Amino acid sequence: MTESFETLTKIGLYAGLLLALGGSAASWLFPSPRAQRDWRVVSAALLVVLVSLVLRLLAHSVATFGDDGLSAESLDTVALRSRWGGGWRLQGYAATIAAALSFLAWSRPRLFATLATVAVCLLAATFPRLGHSAALPATSVIAAVHLLAAGGWVGTLAVLLMRGAPSVDWPRFSLVAASGVATLVITGLLLATSFVPTVSDLVSAAYGRLLLVKLLLFGAIGLCGALNWRRLHAREPGAQPPLGRVEVALAALLIVVTAFLTETAHP
Repeated sequence: MTESFETLTKIGLYAGLLLALGGSAASWLFPSPRAQRDWRVVSAALLVVLVSLVLRLLAHSVATFGDDGLSAESLDTVALRSRWGGGWRLQGYAATIAAALSFLAWSRPRLFATLATVAVCLLAATFPRLGHSAALPATSVIAAVHLLAAGGWVGTLAVLLMRGAPSVDWPRFSLVAASGVATLVITGLLLATSFVPTVSDLVSAAYGRLLLVKLLLFGAIGLCGALNWRRLHAREPGAQPPLGRVEVALAALLIVVTAFLTETAHP
């Protein structure tokens, strides 16, 4: 039960991070009078990250100490005295700073938007500190780039759909999406080979089977993206990506699978 709750907190962490990355990217890459609203989306997403971090601490403490996990002493031990707590605090500091800067960017975007964007990217860099990549510095860098690419693709797509972006933005977004997909494929292959040493592990190990599900979902999202690109270039101006919302919905499922994947021991 505790493991399931900790997995749920990871769903909130990943969803919030990707949306924050997407909002930051959209405000820079697709400026418009509505772009200032993107920082409100970023702020809300970072609040989700902060709440998820608090809940994750509670879940991890209960998983470690059982019925005494919610005591002040147990929480102090997990948050302040453990190696896990070091990574958790780093994420908390980064998320707090990013959230504060994003709020300031509402009214003074020229001054604080750059700082907020950098802070959100640094927050993404802290995520591998509490995952399978924690003990592998090179793999942690790859995982961080993987998250940045995912946010640049599906996070930006979600924000543009919420914004009701005009038709002129979508051909340019297809270039952003293409670069994101390429980066995800490269970094994903590198991560997969790091954690799944043999092809047979894709079937025999629980981690491998979840990875296969993730790959299938990624393929479905990529197919939606390709169809969107084809239809946008074939139709008259004014159209939004016809399968854009399907793409985002599948990405949400992929986040759920990823949360379970990161809580599963690799072979």
